[in-house]
Amino acid sequence: MSLGSRDFKIDAINSKITTQLTAVQTDQTATLNNLKQEQKEQRSILNDHGSLLNTILEKLNSIFQLVLGHGYFNY
Repeated sequence: MSLGSRDFKIDAINSKITTQLTAVQTDQTATLNNLKQEQKEQRSILNDHGSLLNTILEKLNSIFQLVLGHGYFNY
């Protein structure tokens, strides 16, 4: 086997490895971007739920203040 032939085979193997690594990196980047988007959506949902819970608590507080203010719980 000549030295040039060996170098050609090494270059071909390196090229295949580089192609495969690039494909893996591209796939991982896409997966990471999808996960980041999903995380943003989940944060948005949590913020919406937090706002809704705050609204419910404010309404309940108003109801309790109204009930207590009218003396319904005075025994």
